[in-house]
Amino acid sequence: NAVFDANGGYFDGDTTVTTKTVPTDYDATIAVPAAPEKPGYTFNGWNPTPATMNDVTGLTFTAKRIADTDTTYTVETYTMGTDGQYVMTSEKKTGTTDAVVNVKPATVAEGFALNDEKSVYEGTVAADNSLVLKVYIDRISYTFKTVVDGVETSTAYLYGATIVAPTDPAKTGYTFAGW
Repeated sequence: NAVFDANGGYFDGDTTVTTKTVPTDYDATIAVPAAPEKPGYTFNGWNPTPATMNDVTGLTFTAKRIADTDTTYTVETYTMGTDGQYVMTSEKKTGTTDAVVNVKPATVAEGFALNDEKSVYEGTVAADNSLVLKVYIDRISYTFKTVVDGVETSTAYLYGATIVAPTDPAKTGYTFAGW
């Protein structure tokens, strides 16, 4: 018998059939089954190459594969708005099946910072296109301080937010001239 091992794949579209046995007489040409499938990979022949049955105990052939280079994964980017809420954009990218990819940006725009705690920059490209990486970009917070008669008041603002002028202070005998 000639035994064909799908090497992590399957035969005939049935995910439970991982080997196929082909009855073969000694010194006869081995009938090769249809190539086994494995998502994210391209079949690349058998190891060894089937030819003539030359072993009375049988032979085993193992599928060879090449990882696909156009397997899809998703990068979700969450950018913080001036209200502190995130807005998500999504981008489909391609990579090699089972390869590790990293999408951490080298830089971000002025006034922004990467949030390493929330982000998932790296992962392995899954044959079923299920990899989702997440990049969180936060706005930097700035403090607006006012001092009136030695009393300091601080208000935090996110980069790009409109600063709201505080109420004009009043002091007997003085006219407020501005900030």
